[in-house]
Amino acid sequence: MQNLDKKLDNISEQQFSDVQITLNIPAEEKEAFSVTYAAVAAGVAIVILGPIGVIASGIIGGLLGRKDNAEEREQQIESQVREQVIPQAVNMAVEHCTQQLNTAVSKIKQAVLSSFEQEQHDFNQGIEQLKLQLQQSEDAFNEQQLKFDNALIQIQQTNQAAQIKTNAIKEAS
Repeated sequence: MQNLDKKLDNISEQQFSDVQITLNIPAEEKEAFSVTYAAVAAGVAIVILGPIGVIASGIIGGLLGRKDNAEEREQQIESQVREQVIPQAVNMAVEHCTQQLNTAVSKIKQAVLSSFEQEQHDFNQGIEQLKLQLQQSEDAFNEQQLKFDNALIQIQQTNQAAQIKTNAIKEAS
């Protein structure tokens, strides 16, 4: 290889402008190039495009090095995209949507539960307030009833005393 490099350095364009060089790359070398390309493309795709890019670049890279027929290569690429890339992309989208929906449902559930707990707390406070008012009303009622009972006793005692005086006046007369 070094020998070829030295010879190529000595050749000038003017001397051999009509010389054409053709390279025949063996199938093994093409396959090695394809694998190397796929590995490099997959590495770049991971960083830039994510998992779908890895799949697509791997498929395209593998097919480019192996097939000589462009139409057959294109059909294989389309087939691979239809059979692998699209279903995997759909699955990833479904997973992502499912995660987002679960997150949204969880947040809504938490908000509803929080709202319910707040309303329940407010309701319980209202009940306690009503119980307190009822107790105060009962206390006021019992106090008023006691006053009426005492007043009734006084009236009855006064009435008895008046009756006794009235009876005594009737007897005396």
